[in-house]
Amino acid sequence: MKKHLTDRQLSELAEGLMPPDQQAVAKAHLASCPRCREALADRQALIERLRRGLPAYLEQVPLPPTLRWDAARHQVLKATSPRSESLRRNAMWKGMRAAVGSFIALALLLGMVLVLSAIFRPMSAPLAPGEEGAPPGPVVEMTGALPSDAGLFGPRPVTLTVQATLPTVPERLPLYRVELALHEIAPETIHRWADRLGMGPVQIYRGDLPMAGPNSLIGLDEGWRSLTLNTEGALVFQRRGFRSSEMMGLVAPPQEMVGESEARAAATAFIRPLVPYLATVEGVDSPPSVGFSLTLREEPSPADTGVWAYQVEITLDGVPLASEAPGNMVLVGADGEVTAAFLTPVRLTPTGEQVTLRPLQETLQAFLQGDASLLRGSRWGETPPSDATPRFFQRPLSFQEGDRIAVNGWVQRLSGVEGAPDLLLLHTVTSVGTFVLEGVDPTLSSESGPVRVEGTVGRTNVPDLWRLRVERVMPMSPEDKGSWDGVVEWREDGLWLKTLEGQQFRLLDPPEELPDGARVSVMGMPALDDPQRLEWGLLVLLPEEEPPPERVAQVVMPPPPPPPLPTPASLPTATVTETIEGPAAGAPVSPTAPPAPIPVPAQASEVVVVPAVPLAQGAPSPEPPSWWEHQPGDEVTVVGLLSVNGFREPDGTLHAWANLIVEGPTEDAPNLFLSLAGEDLEALAPWDGLHVRVRGQILTEEEAAEKLGEPVPSPFGQVLWVEEAEPAWPEETKDVYSGSLRIESVEGREVALLDDELTGQTFALAGGEGDLDLYRRYARLEEPIAIIGIRVPQEQVGGYPVLRMVRLSTGEGAVEDLRRQLTDPFGPPIPAPSGPTEVVIEEVKLAYTVQGLHQGPPAERGRETGITEPLYLLIGHSPDGRYQVAIRLQATEEAIPSEPPSVFFLTPTTVPGP
Repeated sequence: MKKHLTDRQLSELAEGLMPPDQQAVAKAHLASCPRCREALADRQALIERLRRGLPAYLEQVPLPPTLRWDAARHQVLKATSPRSESLRRNAMWKGMRAAVGSFIALALLLGMVLVLSAIFRPMSAPLAPGEEGAPPGPVVEMTGALPSDAGLFGPRPVTLTVQATLPTVPERLPLYRVELALHEIAPETIHRWADRLGMGPVQIYRGDLPMAGPNSLIGLDEGWRSLTLNTEGALVFQRRGFRSSEMMGLVAPPQEMVGESEARAAATAFIRPLVPYLATVEGVDSPPSVGFSLTLREEPSPADTGVWAYQVEITLDGVPLASEAPGNMVLVGADGEVTAAFLTPVRLTPTGEQVTLRPLQETLQAFLQGDASLLRGSRWGETPPSDATPRFFQRPLSFQEGDRIAVNGWVQRLSGVEGAPDLLLLHTVTSVGTFVLEGVDPTLSSESGPVRVEGTVGRTNVPDLWRLRVERVMPMSPEDKGSWDGVVEWREDGLWLKTLEGQQFRLLDPPEELPDGARVSVMGMPALDDPQRLEWGLLVLLPEEEPPPERVAQVVMPPPPPPPLPTPASLPTATVTETIEGPAAGAPVSPTAPPAPIPVPAQASEVVVVPAVPLAQGAPSPEPPSWWEHQPGDEVTVVGLLSVNGFREPDGTLHAWANLIVEGPTEDAPNLFLSLAGEDLEALAPWDGLHVRVRGQILTEEEAAEKLGEPVPSPFGQVLWVEEAEPAWPEETKDVYSGSLRIESVEGREVALLDDELTGQTFALAGGEGDLDLYRRYARLEEPIAIIGIRVPQEQVGGYPVLRMVRLSTGEGAVEDLRRQLTDPFGPPIPAPSGPTEVVIEEVKLAYTVQGLHQGPPAERGRETGITEPLYLLIGHSPDGRYQVAIRLQATEEAIPSEPPSVFFLTPTTVPGP
């Protein structure tokens, strides 16, 4: 196997398309390769969001607990791989992000999701006025079925009915190389495209921009219309600079908005003159006709957002680039004007080859008769019930000239190019709006973290843009969280919010539609002159049927070395994974996961979930330490820290894995990570996290797999087959403890003390500096925590008995949940993956997809090229309308080799934060 998995292998794993024999090899590599595990987890998380139609900001910028939609809670937070959270992250920035973060970042991320979603979601695309498609062919109606092992929509048999007019397909089709057209981030590019967009003269700035990344460029005209050129070769146009409400639609939809036909006409008029620049064909005397079509995006719904979103599909001689690898999107507002556009110009060059196409009708018949070898991919999306979607209400910023206000937000410094003056902007946390800061300390920058700014307001001629003469700048305190959950109550003097923390705020200009006693999440900030008046910016009315989800923070800590009492420097650092309570779910965890139990994600539709797990002390290494002299066949007795992990299938079948961390013979010797195998590993579960003595025989991976009947990956090729096991330290105990947490100085150093309400004792929690930062965070919450703690009686600090924390949780039911985990770390059965079992195909078309084009970080990118590949796209739905589906079938007699071996994957840019 190569050093790392290729992009094609990672994509096949993420999409569930890798053959089972190759999966075993790939998973064995993933067990010992953190880089590939992280790359796979990122790809799975993005694909799952796209398939579910969920905004990326629900993962990128965590919302307050009750702002997380039902679908988001169950599908995003549990269906994507848990990611380790840095323990040294600024607590105030964490609090601000939990309060929704920047509206601007949210809006731009939503736009990127819409662009990316087309890669996996080819949809029916009505032709724009003046465009011609391929002539229609015969009308067919045929039915067939695919067995569950075909994996069309997960592990289930599927009945397919095709009721569609087939297009006329040529015998042969030319191939093209595709590359991004905008490689150089230069001011000339901004000026040229601003002129094409009718923006007129612009001033150019360089900075770390949302969605665009470092060193990107932005042009602003007099009306603050903006054009951003990012490091991925894509352009973003916005009608009103950073006005995010026009892009994400987190507002009460207007009572009146233009109809779809008028919106389509506006989008067509906007995109038509740009098409020659979005796809240019070079190196051929008779280039193909380049056209386009528009597809209305139904998610998010225009009725919910007040925005019409259109995917732009480029066509070559009538054959669309249906994967939308060059992602292009146009958004039309309620007033019928284009509010934003996402544009990715590409350059195409003929390869000189033409490929023979399979007859379409014969291909459909073969597929419906069960030939799964034709399947090149599939996706499905589930339409969430309307009553599960919260309603959003926005209150625009409203100030009078000269008002003195306080605003929380994050700072962005834009450096002027070509003589433009530098700009210092403040993007608000709790309201839609941007402030141009004046008279501020020149050292204030994007690195300053979240801040609270007090000053005097000045007007501009642009909505949602204000000038702020700064009087005072302070770091944003944890109390300035900007988000409150609770219920509303109508009183004689207006609408009041009663928060879950017991606070009460009066809401100005409340939506009249809010019923008394409604559950809401509100973002805003107390007024400077009246702390009981909440200057709210966004209010979310939550569905009545769903009770508020309880936020649970589960912390997993790798076990430390044995006595004597570890010092802070020698203790491992905890890892934290934040979750939301709900139906428990899990998925397979790598058999070579670190020793601590890791919360596992739900098995997502057609995604092979191999979660990215943080590597702790003693984590897998490719070679055993030199002190380990045992060979396959040896009978051994080993003592080490035990980790047991696994999951239950929907039918209750249990899959368990276990491993030991065996400590080296000296303090400087590295630890050994030893995989375990056996007939009854689940019997070891009560000892999870304890030192255990295991007797058995050393086997090779192949011998263990043959004996067990399934692969047993090992980082260095050896597996210990368990014959007997028992606790090695009888005095070592594991139990649940719960109480308040505080930080005090003990024997000259800070120690986290837990006042346990269950035993009445006070315990010192073992931990290093990073762990102490984590404990400080929870001590500030001033609410009880619950932990699973390991206690060794001889360990004490300042007379306090020491607990080695292996898992921490908060919230209602935390103690009961941890008590269950004491003996059963596997959890209840994972939910059966959803997906259609019956599908009606209503559209079949020939289209190009783009393979082989991969965008990496700028430092690693050259002029990557991809190759167009013809595919047959089948588009339809389940009979009840619950699922929308798209199926990709091989259209050529022979598969098209990719160059390089990867599939096109448009990489999203991380939202920059302070």
